Amino acid sequence: SLGIMLFLAVLISAIFTVICLIIPNKIISLYSPDPEVIAVGGEYLKVVSLSYIMTAISFAYTLSFRGTERVKLPLFCTGASLFTNAVFNYLLIFVAGWGVKMCRCCNNYFSCRRNARFTYMVLFS
Repeated sequence: SLGIMLFLAVLISAIFTVICLIIPNKIISLYSPDPEVIAVGGEYLKVVSLSYIMTAISFAYTLSFRGTERVKLPLFCTGASLFTNAVFNYLLIFVAGWGVKMCRCCNNYFSCRRNARFTYMVLFS
């Protein structure tokens, strides 16, 4: 049921969020031995892990809708989220100048948070 999905999604995503906030560099070092990759990847993992819980809740509701054969709303949310992500990434990187020189990872964090908020607005309105 939706309640069980939400409970498990929040629990598991909270565990991963805490782990990623505490030891991000150790996690990235599993994938690459390069110190620069570990430093940038650790920064990225810290920033993006803050959106794990919101993303998990969004996925639970999307799967619930799909399970009840109401697929149009999740399809619209996914498409609109992809479009807004592309537009805002373009604006933040090229128009506002927040490319690599500003912050290598912040743009992705903003887009993850923005996409989750957009999905919530559409699903719950």
